[in-house]
Amino acid sequence: MRNVILIGAFVGLSASVPILYQASPETFHGLIAPAPETAPAAVAPPPAKPAAAPTAAHQKVSVPADKTGHFRTELRFNGRKVEGLIDTGETLVAMNETTARKIGITVSRSEFKYEVNTANGKARAAVVRIDSIEIGRIRVNGVDAVVMEDKSLHNTLIGMSLLKQLARFEVKDEVLVLEQ
Repeated sequence: MRNVILIGAFVGLSASVPILYQASPETFHGLIAPAPETAPAAVAPPPAKPAAAPTAAHQKVSVPADKTGHFRTELRFNGRKVEGLIDTGETLVAMNETTARKIGITVSRSEFKYEVNTANGKARAAVVRIDSIEIGRIRVNGVDAVVMEDKSLHNTLIGMSLLKQLARFEVKDEVLVLEQ
């Protein structure tokens, strides 16, 4: 029962993330930025560091909206091709059992212990972790996801458990821009 309550609270809180982001991206980024560390007053400033090696350039991927206004794209889950719908209103990445097996994730019946609300009603889900998801040149490791029965979910949905790990994402002129 405690897990159901925690998942319910998590789903409710995460539903507000896209609303906050769309209302004020600056405020959203300020809320999720790490707190600045303060040095003790008696500590001397650190010695000068040698010039740092150049960092890798930001990876950017653009996903145009389809005829229905949705952002569908080809991705790689654990190195295997998957078609997915990017959905900022989705808390987690969600896939059906067939897709899970295709990417090397096996879920037993006993793991379908969470009840989730979907657009089609209540369904059972199992919580898993995807080792890596790639969208073009962007790669995110260790993404939380749910697996649902095939009859409950026909599309693979890319939710906030992936998107929140990016530097930013925005929709402009019917194109979703993802940046890492």
